[in-house]
Amino acid sequence: MENYFYVDKNQKQAGPIMPSQFAAAGVTPQTLVWRKGIDQWTPAGELDELREYFHPQTNEATQLTATPSPATTKPSAAPAHPTTQETAPSFAPSQPTSTPQANEIPNYLWLAVLSVVFMCSPIGIVAIHHAAKVDYYSLRGNISEATRRSGLARKWSFIALAISFVWFLFLLSTFGGQIVSYLYSNYEFAF
Repeated sequence: MENYFYVDKNQKQAGPIMPSQFAAAGVTPQTLVWRKGIDQWTPAGELDELREYFHPQTNEATQLTATPSPATTKPSAAPAHPTTQETAPSFAPSQPTSTPQANEIPNYLWLAVLSVVFMCSPIGIVAIHHAAKVDYYSLRGNISEATRRSGLARKWSFIALAISFVWFLFLLSTFGGQIVSYLYSNYEFAF
């Protein structure tokens, strides 16, 4: 008997489990399942080998004839417990969702590092902290927190860069005239 991966009620991949465990796992005929040898995720009720798990026989005589006796049964080649070597293809919900996938969330680490380089270290470090947490949460499947951290990293990076720009303008207006007069008096320029 083959082991099946299935999509749980939270639209996450689970398993592998044996078909006899479907009821306990909440697998219905509409639940998407996959096993080795199937090309794509398929509703469990559409697979011929799984129909008996969703439509139990009510006629006792039919059950007795359909169930082989223990003396004639052959041991199954499948292991009793799911193997860890089996991997299902990644499941993606068929309907597009409004939440971004984990690999689509920008972390803005480059912008945070740039804000530290341009003389605004304290705020830039806050931006780097939030940027580093984006990948941490997205790898753990917490997309909402990863998205929130991405927004915070971008916000603090822009704040740091704005403060750096204002600081640069202040220094230029305060000391720019002195620097130009020093350079003009000590060096010859061909203007």
